[in-house]
Amino acid sequence: MSVDVESLLLRLGYAGRIDVSLKVLQDLKTAFLLSVPFENIDVHIPREIKLFDGAAEEKIVQQRRGGFCYECNFLFHQLISQIGFDAAICSAQMMKNDILLPPFEHMVLLVTIEKSVFLVDVGNGESVRIPMNLQRDEIHMTPEGKKYRIGEFEGQFALECCDGNASNWSVKFVVDPTPRRLEDFSDRCHFQQTSPNSVFTTQPMATLALTDGRRTIRGKQFSETKENRQTQEITFEDEQEYYACLRDKFGLVFAAHDQKFWHP
Repeated sequence: MSVDVESLLLRLGYAGRIDVSLKVLQDLKTAFLLSVPFENIDVHIPREIKLFDGAAEEKIVQQRRGGFCYECNFLFHQLISQIGFDAAICSAQMMKNDILLPPFEHMVLLVTIEKSVFLVDVGNGESVRIPMNLQRDEIHMTPEGKKYRIGEFEGQFALECCDGNASNWSVKFVVDPTPRRLEDFSDRCHFQQTSPNSVFTTQPMATLALTDGRRTIRGKQFSETKENRQTQEITFEDEQEYYACLRDKFGLVFAAHDQKFWHP
């Protein structure tokens, strides 16, 4: 199923050139990260997130929502594939407390441009903002103050990260380069929405990249960081202020019958 490229680019606020190049891939990734929140609110409405062609486009483009990795990265894959990029959906295993979580815990993209392979991810909250060349030893630093590089874990490529000027690098996730289909992630997507062991079932959250930082709402806590410095922090005690923050800071608007996820 094809995606409506024109509508999606309008959703991203992207009016740049369209061709198969690293520059365009970077610009599209940036536009996505600055426009589409990483969020799990459907889990808490609750509304089941199903993985099928058209679902992510309907939610993110038509409803102007965000999503988590299976939604955001799949939609981005549809966009760049239709433009002409050689892109594959791949499974990644997140690392938590030095334990590698199961396959399909995370979805990433591998994009090949002129024989170079780039890791692309627009669905992992606070994460690397550029396509990372798997064959190059380079470090990328985000406006939030996180550093990222490509490493190796048990013979597979891994995205490694550390804070600011620290040198204690750790694995964020490990990538299996095998091309996958959307439906391969269905079981793990169900787990993320239903299991008490999932990070997504604990509380509603949304996070959105800014050109100079990031804003995040997690539970009743809102924070904004700019140039690696926290500039604002609010604890909401009022339901209307909470939903106004989602609307004004993240562009997330919910009908009255869906506004059930506020917990005083």
